[in-house]
Amino acid sequence: WGYFDHPPMVAAAIALGYSLIAGELGVRLVFIAMELGAIILMWRMTNRRDALLFWAIVLSLPLLQVGGTLALPDMPLIFFATLFLLALLAYAVFAIGPIEELAKMLPFLIVVLRFKAFDEPLDGIVYASFIALGYAAVENYFYLEFLTALESVARGFAGPVIHILFASIWAHLVTRAYLARKSWWGPALLGFVLAALLHGLYDFMVLLEPVTALPMAAAMIAGIWIWRLRLMHRLRKDAVRQSGRN
Repeated sequence: WGYFDHPPMVAAAIALGYSLIAGELGVRLVFIAMELGAIILMWRMTNRRDALLFWAIVLSLPLLQVGGTLALPDMPLIFFATLFLLALLAYAVFAIGPIEELAKMLPFLIVVLRFKAFDEPLDGIVYASFIALGYAAVENYFYLEFLTALESVARGFAGPVIHILFASIWAHLVTRAYLARKSWWGPALLGFVLAALLHGLYDFMVLLEPVTALPMAAAMIAGIWIWRLRLMHRLRKDAVRQSGRN
């Protein structure tokens, strides 16, 4: 069922609307609701703060202005595509990021903090980096059968770097509190949330795959990489200065 040049979603939407309100309004009722829903979802995805970006998106899609009055497949497509992006963002931020960072963080908290040699501020980043390398190796192994040769090479280079950078965030905060003989639970939670959030945002941008998303992800990684290098340089200088005093 459906129409010769329209997919079944059009017929289903018309049937649903017409069953609620018989007449012209019923024919277009579901499409009007999808138009409104798509605009609301876009508003939420722009964090409801960047009004300029929101109106730029809405006004750049003329179909959003007439979609609610025409029973066409374009409006369901826009609505469900927007819903998919919102669901993908939630999945990346609340599932992928937390799960992967927790898998790296637990060995650090349970095992590494018990090492007698764990006595310098730089140790946390070093140990966390090796944990991240091990995690990336296992992860890449299970991904190999789903990737092409080029994708495998790209992931082989990017995966370890990504995991090292995100792990460095919580490792530094935990190490600083631990060596200062302070409670590290708060810094651990803060570092975990921050690393998981950045990790999820990175995965979201990579999963999108448009040309405009990948440079944004690369810029994020470059920023964290520069922060890590500067941090390690400072910690090393502090360690050398401290050893000179002793």
